[in-house]
Amino acid sequence: MTGFHGRENKMARVTVIEEQITTRKQKGAMLELMGHVVDLHENGCSFAERGAAFKPNVILTDLLLPGIVGLKAIRGLMTENSDVSLIGVADIESSDSLPLTLGWAKTIGADLLMERPVTSAKLESALDDMLRPSSDG
Repeated sequence: MTGFHGRENKMARVTVIEEQITTRKQKGAMLELMGHVVDLHENGCSFAERGAAFKPNVILTDLLLPGIVGLKAIRGLMTENSDVSLIGVADIESSDSLPLTLGWAKTIGADLLMERPVTSAKLESALDDMLRPSSDG
């Protein structure tokens, strides 16, 4: 499949968890333009109720969002399927907030921390890296 900028890439099933409806739809549209199948959720509870059935390869979530129920659902899905990658999105307001933000991202099992604003270029680069076949074998 040809990707967003004409590069070969693997299509992914991407769940987006984002509270702001406009931002959620924008991220979904960017991902669909890249050829990915998208599942949108407004919060972690919505994902906990309906998200696992979608069987995502990648979860793109606001780090401040999921809440306890959503966090448990994300961790549960990632435990059941180690092939699921997690991208945490956050505002990094200063170098002082970076260690705390990185710590939280690591706590929830994020494979990547993406700083806002999320752009098509950032998304495409992250997904290309995550979906590239491993050279281990």
